[in-house]
Amino acid sequence: MNADDVRSVMAVAAAIDPYMPAADDDVIAVWVAMLHDVPAKVGAPAVHWYYRSDAYRDHRRTITPGDIFGYYKNAAKDWRQRRTAKEITAARAAIEAAPREIPSLSVLFARYNAERKGADPDIAEGEAAARRLYMGVACPHPTCRAQPGQQCTGYTGRPLRKNPAHPARMDAAQIQHA
Repeated sequence: MNADDVRSVMAVAAAIDPYMPAADDDVIAVWVAMLHDVPAKVGAPAVHWYYRSDAYRDHRRTITPGDIFGYYKNAAKDWRQRRTAKEITAARAAIEAAPREIPSLSVLFARYNAERKGADPDIAEGEAAARRLYMGVACPHPTCRAQPGQQCTGYTGRPLRKNPAHPARMDAAQIQHA
C-alpha cells in the first residue's frame, strides 16, 4: 500500500471506530512502512473483518497495521490452499478423462512370464510389441509365405527354431511401420 491507500483504509476505520487516531504524516509513514507489501484491495475488507471479529468485541482495541497484515497473510494462505486444491482437482479430472490404454493379454502374459523368470518385464513387453509388429505382416520369404498372425516356417514346413521369424519378414514389418 502507498500513502493514499493507507489514508483511505484509515478513513474507513475512522468511520467505524471513533477512537481511531487522526491520520497525520508520521502515522501514515509508519503504516506505509508496515503495509508496503500488502495489496490495496485488501485494506477495506481487512478493516471490516477486524471490527466484526471476536478480537475487537473482546478488547475494543483500535485496528493496527499488524491486524491488517495478519488478515492479508491468512487470506493469502487460504487462497493458496484453495488454488492448490482446485489445481489438484482439475489435474485429477484431466487424468480420469484421458483415454487409457488397456494392455492386451499377450502383454500381460509377457510381463508375468518375465517376472516369473527373473527378467525385466519392460524388456519382455518391448519384445512382445516387436513380435506383434512382425507377426502383423505376411512373410515374403519364398519358402515360407506365412500369413499375418502365423509363425514362419522353414523349407520343411516346420516352425523356425533359432529365429522368431525370417529376416525378410522383419524388414517388411519395419518398412510397413516406418
